[in-house]
Amino acid sequence: MIGQFADMIVAGSRRVCFNRYATFRGHLPKDAFGKGAPTNVAQADKENTRHWLEVTRLAYDCLMIEYRDSDRLEFEEYVDFLKRTDLGSQYPKQNFESRVRRVLKNVDICITARRADGLLVGICFGLTDFAYFLFLTDLGVDRAYVKQGIGRKLLQMVVEKAGGPDDITVSTISNNKALGFYAACGMKNEVDLVVRYCQEWESFVVA
Repeated sequence: MIGQFADMIVAGSRRVCFNRYATFRGHLPKDAFGKGAPTNVAQADKENTRHWLEVTRLAYDCLMIEYRDSDRLEFEEYVDFLKRTDLGSQYPKQNFESRVRRVLKNVDICITARRADGLLVGICFGLTDFAYFLFLTDLGVDRAYVKQGIGRKLLQMVVEKAGGPDDITVSTISNNKALGFYAACGMKNEVDLVVRYCQEWESFVVA
């Protein structure tokens, strides 16, 4: 689709191209755009038009995301998702397939985010007693859809599913890159949380 819009520019139909771009942009917050985005037809034939069409398409897709709280994922779909996220390095290599299959079967809460065409672009798994505590085992978003509010929405939904923020204490093991995200969502580091890691851990990346 983006390629077709670029072809329109080459063919001289920049007004048609810009109108489609403006349709996407019209559904989005004004602060979703930085400097350089075309604002009129005269600017629509600049070299960056293809880039801004892609930016607006991805942002528009995020408005059309469907969130579900009752999905049960198949191993193959989850592995495909891991390849498109930074979660693909969080599991040890030992018995990867059999252990992940057990995760998908037994996790207490599974929140998913899907595009209109069904593609999985976000997940959040949680273990909970549905009364006091919730532990987030997995929270990730497709790299093409990060910083669009999907992760925050997934976190809000998993807490609600577990019992709501008034009753539920949430914890997780975060990598350094995600600490800022969790802080922005109202979570903080605590010195009195303790952990014992599994004894066998050979690092690898799902690819």
